[in-house]
Amino acid sequence: LEFSTLRASGPGGQHVNKTESAVRLVHRPSGLSVVAREERSQQQNKRLALARLAALFEQQGKDQHASAEKQRWDQH
Repeated sequence: LEFSTLRASGPGGQHVNKTESAVRLVHRPSGLSVVAREERSQQQNKRLALARLAALFEQQGKDQHASAEKQRWDQH
């Protein structure tokens, strides 16, 4: 996993211009990437990015399982 930080956009006044609280998380082996920039805290954004990546992997697994089931059904 590779974390990188960036400045978040949106409301927040001078806070937005001074801190890099947004987080981009890249899973190198698969190339999947998520960005979290909703919270003011970088730590909270890291947790949010990890949760989003886990959800993305879970959805990808479900899609692969559904595809395999459909293929089995088509061959039946």
